Amino acid sequence: MEPIFENNNPIFIPPEDELTNFSSKKYMNINHCGRLSRCAYRILREHGRLDYHIVYVISGYWETVYDNRKYSLKPGSFVFYEPFQPQDYTFFPYNEGCEIFMLYFSGTAVSEILNDINLVSGVYQCRKSEVITSIFSELVREHNLSRPYSQSAQNALAIYLLTAFSRHASNILEATYNTTLTADLDINRIIIEMNGNYTDAYNSKHYANICGLSVSGFYNKFKRVIGVSPKKYFTNIKIEHAKELIAFSELSIKEIASMFGYEDSLYFSRLFKQATGLSPSEYRSQSKKSIKQEN
Repeated sequence: MEPIFENNNPIFIPPEDELTNFSSKKYMNINHCGRLSRCAYRILREHGRLDYHIVYVISGYWETVYDNRKYSLKPGSFVFYEPFQPQDYTFFPYNEGCEIFMLYFSGTAVSEILNDINLVSGVYQCRKSEVITSIFSELVREHNLSRPYSQSAQNALAIYLLTAFSRHASNILEATYNTTLTADLDINRIIIEMNGNYTDAYNSKHYANICGLSVSGFYNKFKRVIGVSPKKYFTNIKIEHAKELIAFSELSIKEIASMFGYEDSLYFSRLFKQATGLSPSEYRSQSKKSIKQEN
């Protein structure tokens, strides 16, 4: 795979390799998987691949452009691509580059498996998981060894791995945002999108497009599944993150409001008080008292 260069940075455009890039007729097939160290390059597949693809970073800093949005990601985060989704991600050479796991898989039962475990394509900003690292390591080991019944073992490990990814993402949402994934895959996409882009402005049309619905259709579906309007849900995510900055940073309320897309700090303060029962200043004062008492 020969790189081309853009601003002195190597860009790899992988060829259509018939050995790994295909859609299997079996119920499930591991097309390729591996563990790579010292990655410092960009992968670009403008038309995606024929199979499903997961990139999981163990160490290092990386960025991805997903659905025309750029994400800066840390170790533990992963990106899950469906077939034919454009793939564009970059590993940076800081501290000798990234260490990553990669998985490519396909099969006639994959869609049903993903639906059963509630895992959808997207960018997942998670903490590093030793469980995922351990399962991934065993899968790569099994893939690289020619042992009896290896394909069945790989499929079992892959399903276990995908389940671990889904559980981990759901646990992160529940622990951090008091939110769990739902049985509705479209709404799960929105939950992941909102939690990953909480500094953005609310954009009902964008979320409706993700679900393939009208704005009113999206609003009604989201409220029916989650129990609150999508804008209120998104605002609550912003408030939860703002609470941390108010309690533990020296940033002004105006600066914090601006970080979350509120140029009018008074409007932000009203939203904050509606959600917490305290103004931002009162919340900061109360948090400082609690910290002193604990110390």
